[in-house]
Amino acid sequence: MLSANEPGMLKLTSQDLLPWILQCLSASSVLRLARSSKELLKLCCCDHSLAAMAESINSSDERVRALRPEGGAKWSLERLHLCQNPPCLPSIGFAFASDAISINAHHELERTAAILEKHPGLRLTILGMARPDAPHELGVALSQARAVRVRSHLLGLLANSTQWQDEDATEGVREGGYDEGEDIDDTLDFYSCQRWVGKKIRAIGKWERRSPGACPLCSSAGQSARIEIGGFD
Repeated sequence: MLSANEPGMLKLTSQDLLPWILQCLSASSVLRLARSSKELLKLCCCDHSLAAMAESINSSDERVRALRPEGGAKWSLERLHLCQNPPCLPSIGFAFASDAISINAHHELERTAAILEKHPGLRLTILGMARPDAPHELGVALSQARAVRVRSHLLGLLANSTQWQDEDATEGVREGGYDEGEDIDDTLDFYSCQRWVGKKIRAIGKWERRSPGACPLCSSAGQSARIEIGGFD
């Protein structure tokens, strides 16, 4: 009988048993196993073994689909871990006709920043909302203002992380924020179009007029901005 230290056992494991074994383990468990020897680390992290592990991932979750490799990118243990444990990202609440982030949402953004610090390869999409029954100009401007405000606040929490220094936290943000006071014309002019802002953390307003007959309760979603997984580098 071969021992685990004999070359024949490592050859048998790599060719016949290892892919099946890995599919039964989480990415974090595989990492702990791989740390036991350089040979196992090499076997566990090869493209063949990682692809075998990925076959067991349920891709019905939209977050998982966003994390899967694209354009020739390859699997990694970190990507597999995120697919097996996709982070739940929050919706950020706002007061009526305001882009000021609610106090209750600050903790959610701190939690999101901690996830990004741990996984700097994550890309995020921030979708700003406004009430669907708002006047057209106000709906467009407010949804865009909310999206870029959340992005700016999140990047402010990541200011000390070198991985995010290529992102400009002030991009697309009007000095003084969204203002329906005396500067309303300047506000509407600044946020007059829904456009993408940012690179790895991207933000855009997604306001849409409510169609006739739509449920009026759905307008409550217009007081928020959603944070979603946009991919993984």
